[in-house]
Amino acid sequence: KMGIKELVTVFASKYEADSFLSTHTDTGRGKLAFVLNLTKNWNEENGGCFELLENNWRDIKLRIVPQFNSLTIFNVEGTGVPHRVTKVASHVTESR
Repeated sequence: KMGIKELVTVFASKYEADSFLSTHTDTGRGKLAFVLNLTKNWNEENGGCFELLENNWRDIKLRIVPQFNSLTIFNVEGTGVPHRVTKVASHVTESR
């Protein structure tokens, strides 16, 4: 029988026009991190995309445009993996 032994941190965020999450790792915050998207009808031009970066902190390994009810899970063990949320465009009136 396997289960969750310990809950370390859960971080929730809401992105509006001109907001973003700067590049960081989740070192020391467990083994896995996740992004659950709850925004409907979002497109790449709105910004607010999740980007997983290479270890050089510059090159984009993976870009995910938020899609309603999608879940992205990624490994953050060890030194973690650099990631960010791109800036939401200033014209956007919805929240992500």
